[in-house]
Amino acid sequence: MPTTALGSTRFVKQGVYSGSVAYSVDDVVYYNGKWYLCTADATAGTLPTDITKFTVWQSAFNWRGNHNNTATAYKVGDVVRYTVNYTTGSTGSGTHTRTSSQVFICILDHTSNGTTTFLPLNVTYWTPISLQSYHEGSVSLVNQNVTQSWMAQGSDPSKIVQFPGYGRVGETEAPYLKGLNHCHAMTYDRGSLITQSGQYRYWGLDTNSSQPNNFTVGPHSTTASFFFNDWFRSTSNSGAGVHSTPDNQIPRLIQVEQGYDWALLLFNNGELYHIGYGAQGQSGDRSNSSRRIARPGGTYSETALATNTSTHILRNARIKRIATSTDERNASVHHCVALDEDGNVYTWGYNAYGQLGDNSTTNRNIPVLIPKAFFNLLSGEKVVGIWAGGGEYGWTMALTEKNQLYAWGYNNYGNLGLGTTSTGVLVPTEVTTQTWTTAGVGTIRKIATCTGVSTQFQSTAILTSKGSIYVAGYNAAGQFMLGNTSQQNSFVVVTSGPGASESAEDVWITASQFASMYVTDVASKKLWACGANNVGQLGIQGTNTSYNTAQECYRSINNVETALTGVTRLTAMGGSTGGNNTSVVVCTSDGWSYAAGYNGYGQLSLGNTSTQHYGFTDGNGKESTGQRAFTMVKMPPSLAGKVTDVCFMGYSDSSSTSYTRCYWLASDGRVYEAGYNSSFSVTGTVAGDHYNVMRPVMLG
Repeated sequence: MPTTALGSTRFVKQGVYSGSVAYSVDDVVYYNGKWYLCTADATAGTLPTDITKFTVWQSAFNWRGNHNNTATAYKVGDVVRYTVNYTTGSTGSGTHTRTSSQVFICILDHTSNGTTTFLPLNVTYWTPISLQSYHEGSVSLVNQNVTQSWMAQGSDPSKIVQFPGYGRVGETEAPYLKGLNHCHAMTYDRGSLITQSGQYRYWGLDTNSSQPNNFTVGPHSTTASFFFNDWFRSTSNSGAGVHSTPDNQIPRLIQVEQGYDWALLLFNNGELYHIGYGAQGQSGDRSNSSRRIARPGGTYSETALATNTSTHILRNARIKRIATSTDERNASVHHCVALDEDGNVYTWGYNAYGQLGDNSTTNRNIPVLIPKAFFNLLSGEKVVGIWAGGGEYGWTMALTEKNQLYAWGYNNYGNLGLGTTSTGVLVPTEVTTQTWTTAGVGTIRKIATCTGVSTQFQSTAILTSKGSIYVAGYNAAGQFMLGNTSQQNSFVVVTSGPGASESAEDVWITASQFASMYVTDVASKKLWACGANNVGQLGIQGTNTSYNTAQECYRSINNVETALTGVTRLTAMGGSTGGNNTSVVVCTSDGWSYAAGYNGYGQLSLGNTSTQHYGFTDGNGKESTGQRAFTMVKMPPSLAGKVTDVCFMGYSDSSSTSYTRCYWLASDGRVYEAGYNSSFSVTGTVAGDHYNVMRPVMLG
């Protein structure tokens, strides 16, 4: 990552601190609620609290508060806030203005004299601090317990930091590898986002109480409200409860897992909320009802009053991670999984195949604690990772601190990798075909899964720290890069592509029965693909035939095809019984986006609704050449070269039912969308109009 220079201040933002990484001078890491600047090269395992190697990053700035233009001396490195008024237009009712607060750093010593000479807008003396190249949002500096946030266009709490279904905000650590184990954020005709201020913004159709405010939201988005009962009685508020926040401020949203007409939300104080469909107990509030907002752990009275720990199951549990059995189709039925900071696993919801792991097939409408003995753990030992998938054909996986992998639930196609097939595995069962350690096949960096169509075909891929990929489950399309189409009941290493040569960087799977798998390599993040290719979704040079060995992907620009390299994110959605509606979009390290596959509602933002991304040409044969290689998406100039993330929302059941939208996140926190829209799922529009070129999400 390049070093960013801000006047006299330099830093290389590395994200969450990792004990396995050696840090260099100018690296900035996040540790225990603070940002630290590396001041001397530090070996792996050196904590940021070692003052010989690190300093609290905020102290590297000399925070001076609001700019004072009257006889105030400023030195290089001083940081100030300055508010500017902008004229936005005039009408018969007068002139309209807006204000924008920015933070500036002094780059030349001076004394303000009450004139405009030394105002922060003067580039000779000041430069704005901007972190726009990082999609995590703004960074904070603290002065007398007041957090000041900045961005280039001012401090805007509506800026987006993350899509639902992408793990925890700012997560970069194994075993989740940026959090994404599904290629999509499945919903009906609605959308949602996590903002930099920790809010849940949503819009679109209200189905089974999936919109917290009890109405279809459009044409702009709105913000959900929550109770935070456990936070109010925590140590953040002079109580004894465990649900304090790291900064003692109001809880912030850090993870959303969602499905067709429901969502599970996690806040940074460890509180959970479930929204929407709850007929099998998914609300977690001792009911089988759909709720606008439910607090899993007990009834409303139990979680609000919490006078009895035994009736509020999660009163003394700070949840750190959630997982749900979302898939790519219209499946309301699901189950929920939560992991707390003590390494305990809780499950609730639908349980027809034993996916709750409590040795039963009984649905649970309250979180159930899975005994640690089921994971061969003593009371002080921990589960450190959880995954779930499969929709109503649900399954669950868990990783312990001993690097032992356990799986349970639906396993009809061997997707759990246990060496057997079974309609239901009722308790956590260890996957023993590999040793998931550094001395073995490598520790687990990511588990990628797919489930779709109207049936239960399922596939699983595991990426290890050694750069290998292990696969299990349904393989009729040959997506496993094994050179065959045979089902795999145990995990086996792929035999082609980067995963076979210990050089894989990331892996994704989509579409289930007619699945496709995508892999990037470490050296160039080149994209490789395998499996179903009915609509050219593999983006390779060739015909629309399926492949059972890894193929290099290409991009076409101005009728010139080159290898698709630098891929940092991939989103995909498929699921039809014919394999002919898989859509794929990627973004690259240089801020561009490319698309391949099905485009029936314009979700690829190519300016048309051709069924395939290659099935058309523009008049001059340049912009869209009709090649099967990935095509650069059409985007506004304000997004060009600034794409940091992509995500599909919607669902896909068949060739005629693929209600899909794609979202692009810009480095400055703006979001754009294209595709299906029947009920304001594309904001700021007329319901029923679908969009084949992206437009900005209207946050309102």
